[in-house]
Amino acid sequence: MKIVVHDTASAMAELFRRPLEEQPDALREMLGPLQNVMSTVGDLDTYRMHTMGNGFRIDREDPRYPTALRQLRNAGVRDRIEDCLGAAWERLSGAVPGTRSAGTVHVVLVLGNPDDDLLTVRNAGYLGMGGIPGAIQLTIWPTGTSLAKTGYAAAHELGVREVGVIAFPSSGRQVPGAVQSTGTSVR
Repeated sequence: MKIVVHDTASAMAELFRRPLEEQPDALREMLGPLQNVMSTVGDLDTYRMHTMGNGFRIDREDPRYPTALRQLRNAGVRDRIEDCLGAAWERLSGAVPGTRSAGTVHVVLVLGNPDDDLLTVRNAGYLGMGGIPGAIQLTIWPTGTSLAKTGYAAAHELGVREVGVIAFPSSGRQVPGAVQSTGTSVR
């Protein structure tokens, strides 16, 4: 499996420099890798999901966004995500030989809305969505916790959503198996 963690920090920096009326098109372009994958399962619109969900606002300028982007870059979040996903795939594919998944998994990290309590309070500044084979979207608002743990959220999305690992929270045990997101049994 090939894992592509897209350079969304550069794309967001460029997006935030554009006039507000140009930002929707820039956001659509940035989310393009996910849109291409998600369109295979129906009429999903990643732009709409972003604006209706926990993503950064594009209807007004927010002076907090450039600082948040610098925090992501300085913390090496993209590298952490790549490292965690690589380690997770190595462990999962080694535990269950012949494990199948999407040929390529596209990972997009976006800044979240800092005024969204669901993101910043209830979820400590980070969320992951990987329910569609080949796509993982991570939303973050930089906090000590989110900067340190977003890579693990990506690994969770890869293991649980992409490959089909079943977790048993009471025992802390995770068992690869059951039905993968591709519909293929790995037992």
